[in-house]
Amino acid sequence: MPLEETEIIDQIIPPNEEHRVGLVIADSGAVNDPWLRLDLLKKKFNYYVEAAMEGCVHPRYRYADPNDFYIEVVCARPPTKQMLEISEVARQGDTKHRLRVLYKELREGIWSETSAPEPMVPLENLATDSLDAIITAAFDAGHNALRAGEAPLLLLFVKSGQAFLQPMKDLHSDEQVTSALATWAAENADDVSVCVLLRFSRRRIDARTTNALVARVLQAQAGEGFVLAQELYGDNGLYHGSGRFLFLGCCENPLITRSSENISHNSY
Repeated sequence: MPLEETEIIDQIIPPNEEHRVGLVIADSGAVNDPWLRLDLLKKKFNYYVEAAMEGCVHPRYRYADPNDFYIEVVCARPPTKQMLEISEVARQGDTKHRLRVLYKELREGIWSETSAPEPMVPLENLATDSLDAIITAAFDAGHNALRAGEAPLLLLFVKSGQAFLQPMKDLHSDEQVTSALATWAAENADDVSVCVLLRFSRRRIDARTTNALVARVLQAQAGEGFVLAQELYGDNGLYHGSGRFLFLGCCENPLITRSSENISHNSY
């Protein structure tokens, strides 16, 4: 059952040994945008809380104490950091009634399967000696993903003069991006001249929070990386770019860190 159906209880689990009744939320993985996924989940939580409080879960449980219910979110893809921060839900201001929230794999091992690395694809006819061309190609790939109904999350890099595009998975925060880039650089940085990690995100631009494509740009010989963003505008369910890149600041560059370590080791 899709997550978008926010006003229906997907499944009811009979009372467990603690006499608590489980209310299942089915997260089938169809929603790629992590912010939309979180928003739909919150709406679903609100509906479940109201059903428990008003005795509307099922006639069999009409007089059950709301505290006797718990919510089990069954996910086809790993829950995001923001989802995992929600461990219980309640009506606003209600300190007496709370529904515990648990997260469970749709099928055992499926979260590990969905986290497996995607194959990288060589890009032809890309001017790999032009940083502007590489950045533009990364954003173009992001827009292609948006047109296909997917939330862009990809790495474009140049290794030994050849450009590659590699889809990424399960990076939902700046901290996760930093960690993933450091790990990737440690394993792949040899002969990499530049890489761009691009993802769909929410950013504060011009004093307002908006959807954007955000790219971290790293060069092997640069002391720091930098972050660019392109604001997105929604139109009939589709996203369109603003056409201009905004500089959001500098970031750590694990490519130069890795290169420095190699030089240090080779000097002995």
